[in-house]
Amino acid sequence: MLADLCETDLASVRAYAAQRFAQGHIAGAQRVYFVLATLDQWSFEDWYGLGLCYQRLGQHEQALPCFAKAGVICASDPRAPYLAGISYEHVGNTAFADRSYRAALRICAQLPQHETLARSARDRCEALKRD
Repeated sequence: MLADLCETDLASVRAYAAQRFAQGHIAGAQRVYFVLATLDQWSFEDWYGLGLCYQRLGQHEQALPCFAKAGVICASDPRAPYLAGISYEHVGNTAFADRSYRAALRICAQLPQHETLARSARDRCEALKRD
């Protein structure tokens, strides 16, 4: 993060981005998350939010590096690899989609609170095998 930025100010901007996203203004939220990720390159929340915005906008190629960065920052959170799997499916890369879902499953095995996500990842892996 840039040294002169106040964490309170960044938190306010993050809240604004989340509000825009929640209100359905995905493109607006994407622009705010882009700025945040540029300012604080080690924020899981910013990279994850940016990837989610790109994904909702159907820009899966742009979402993938965001989820990759989020996954590096917080390797114990299964959401980034799971959503990367969805984007890989949309761009037609089923091998990487399968790998992403399996990564999410490995993380979920240690986190019972992510049972629903694990079930969905398992179902997507099975669907990829059938196709």
